[in-house]
Amino acid sequence: TIVLNTDELGKLSEIMGISASLLNAALTERTITARGETHKVLLKVREAMDARDALAKEIYARLFDWLVKFINAATLGERQNDNEHSYRNIGLLDLFGFEAFDVNRFEQLCINYANEKLQFKYARDNFRSLQEEYEAEGIDLFDFASVDNSSILTLIESRLGLFAVLNEECVLPNGNAKSFVYKAKKVHKDQPALVKKLLHGPSEFGIKHFAGDVVYDASEFIACNKDSISVDLIECASKSSNSLISDEFSKLSNEKKELSQVKGRRGAIFNQMTCTKFKSQVASLMAVIDQSRTQFIRCIKPNKSMKPYVTDHTHTLVQLSSAGLLTAITIVRESYPDNLFYDEVFDRFQCLLPIAVSSDTNLKDQVSTLLSTVLDGMEKVVGSKMSYPFALGKTKVYFRVGSLEILESDRLNMYTKHALFIQSCVRRNLAMLNFAKMKEAVTLLRAHVLRKLTRSKYLKCRAGVIMLQTWIRRVLACDELLDLRKVDAAKNIQKRWRSRAPRIEFSKFRNATLLLQNVIRRAKNRTNFSSAMAACVEAARKDNTRIKLQHIISQEVAVHNSSGTDPWVLLGQCDKIMGDLGSNLYEVRHSCSDMKDEVRESKETISHLNTALQYSEAAYQAIKNNSNSSDVNTQKIQGQLRDSKMKINRHGKLLKFVNANHADYKRMKENELFELRQTIERNEREAAQEREASNKEVVKLVLQMKKERNNERKSLRQENVRLQENIKSMQEGYNDDIAQMLNVIEEREETKSADDDDGENEVSALKIEIEKLKAQHSAEMTELRNQQRSRSSISRQSTFTPFS
Repeated sequence: TIVLNTDELGKLSEIMGISASLLNAALTERTITARGETHKVLLKVREAMDARDALAKEIYARLFDWLVKFINAATLGERQNDNEHSYRNIGLLDLFGFEAFDVNRFEQLCINYANEKLQFKYARDNFRSLQEEYEAEGIDLFDFASVDNSSILTLIESRLGLFAVLNEECVLPNGNAKSFVYKAKKVHKDQPALVKKLLHGPSEFGIKHFAGDVVYDASEFIACNKDSISVDLIECASKSSNSLISDEFSKLSNEKKELSQVKGRRGAIFNQMTCTKFKSQVASLMAVIDQSRTQFIRCIKPNKSMKPYVTDHTHTLVQLSSAGLLTAITIVRESYPDNLFYDEVFDRFQCLLPIAVSSDTNLKDQVSTLLSTVLDGMEKVVGSKMSYPFALGKTKVYFRVGSLEILESDRLNMYTKHALFIQSCVRRNLAMLNFAKMKEAVTLLRAHVLRKLTRSKYLKCRAGVIMLQTWIRRVLACDELLDLRKVDAAKNIQKRWRSRAPRIEFSKFRNATLLLQNVIRRAKNRTNFSSAMAACVEAARKDNTRIKLQHIISQEVAVHNSSGTDPWVLLGQCDKIMGDLGSNLYEVRHSCSDMKDEVRESKETISHLNTALQYSEAAYQAIKNNSNSSDVNTQKIQGQLRDSKMKINRHGKLLKFVNANHADYKRMKENELFELRQTIERNEREAAQEREASNKEVVKLVLQMKKERNNERKSLRQENVRLQENIKSMQEGYNDDIAQMLNVIEEREETKSADDDDGENEVSALKIEIEKLKAQHSAEMTELRNQQRSRSSISRQSTFTPFS
């Protein structure tokens, strides 16, 4: 077997997603189709290694192209059909480094060809335009052939160039490297860029690149240029589980099939060659570069060991030479970097001539005379030629390095010399003007000194007068301040006295109210106690009478039933019972009258309380009026405070006026003002405290009266409940008595004889009287309930609402 390491094959199989057996067969075998028959042929070791390398290169190339396309699509400004905006690109091209090794193969030829294309672009942009300008101006400078590499490009990429000969050799069945080298040397035997030496082998040839001569070994040019991958490997890679690899190799397989069906396959085969592809890629790159503004940056590697701060001069010079920079520097040094038109030179530098140039001659002769005179002695001998500092063209004058700087320096020196003379004249005139101004200023200064002395005497006199006025105003202000203090003290005393009288009156009303409440409550409690005691005694007496009556009736009934007693005796006993009931009814009426008296007394008490409430409300209104008067006084105090502030401001102005000479008087005034402010603030605080205290007392009094009224309502409600209970108990007792009497009458009716008309009339009379008693009792009870409702309504109406 050809595969020596199965572990590596397994790793490749796992990465690509292809079975190891299928991958092994594709790498070690080749399918051959002849006369409709397909055969499998084992590859040699070298052929299998080439197939392996071809597969690796193809996978790398396909993945690299896909990645570049993906990145470009993601970063492209013109994506998503954006036609409204125009975009510009900034591209960075990393140049191939020129390569010259001991053995140079096909890769080095392609890299050096790309460098030749870029060097041609560099020379064309930097030197060709300069050469054309010099030729147009008629200036013979030097030969630009040293930087012109068009012959090398012709040797490589022309119609019969090395790439074309290599493609022809690759198409031939028996094409080899020796045949390719022979044909190339034969076709280009007159090409100076092709190096032909007898010491070269049959597969070697040399090219004179712009960076130096390079000898190439063409032994592997044919295989590298074909770089063909077998159909077996393409089909194997198309079966990969990796979608990217399978898609790319499926496209490659379709391209192979389309290529096999194209007529005139020779041109299509040439297009699939590596050198053709590389040539077209370089051509498209140069087309993009030609459409852009190019900037060249040459990178130099200082040493081979990659160490910092170390420079290998030999290695650096080799790089400079291979990059063509030494040739470019030589051209720049021998050229004319500066140029000006004739009229500009004559207008700018004619001031350097010691004498005027004749105007009869033309402008070119005048400029030649000017520059020959000024730049005399700057000629140099370079080799066998004389190098002049300037050259005269048809429309411009060209200057070598440093010549124009010398002219500018001489012109600046001349301007400096004349400027110094002008400055000296101007300074002399300025000095004379300054002297005249100083003389005038001295005279003015003397006048000012005399004026100041006179003014100082006047100011001293005025200061004495102002001092006198100040002391007089101070005395008047002190008197006014004392008057204000007396007025404020009197107002405070009046305010205190006026607030004291309502407070005393309110205290009297409150004490009287409390005393009245105590008396009413005591009388009410005494009456309630007496009525409760009498009710208890009467109830006990009634209970005893009722019990006795029931006992007598029961005995009489028993005797009557046993011995047949006369019913008239029972009737007399009923008369006695009716008399007792009448006396009980009288007592009930008496208790009702007592209750009416209590209700009347309660109404009087409530009227007294309402009167006291009115007095309290009047006292509250008086306190409120006093509070309003306090607010008015506060407003007056605030007005006086504003007046005091105005006076303070006036005093402050006076103090500022005499501040310079009367510091002690200023401090005294400030102390007085501070005390006055403290007095005002203290008065304001006292007024606020008094208002707050009066408000608190009013609120406290109102809350206390409200609490007493609630307590009174609570006691009235308890009394009503007690009356309701008494009425209920009396009604129950009365109903029981009537029921017993009716039972006795019914029994009497059952036992009486049929011919007893008088007894029947008496019984009916008793019934009528009982009904009257019921009606009278119900009327009295209704009256009691109405009185109770009126008392409840009165207690509800007398609710105190001081803040309504």
